[in-house]
Amino acid sequence: MDQEYYQPVAVVNYPNDYDWTRITEYKYFLGEKSPKTVVHFEYSMPKGEPYT
Repeated sequence: MDQEYYQPVAVVNYPNDYDWTRITEYKYFLGEKSPKTVVHFEYSMPKGEPYT
């Protein structure tokens, strides 16, 4: 993304009102300094094996 940070912390949970359940911004874990960032959106599935 063309912004320094996407969210104020590394992991934000969204339990109810969104299509995704969690957003992780790895830049916080590594202490990186960059004008851009990468985020990961996690989505729940109605069926199937968890953690695969």
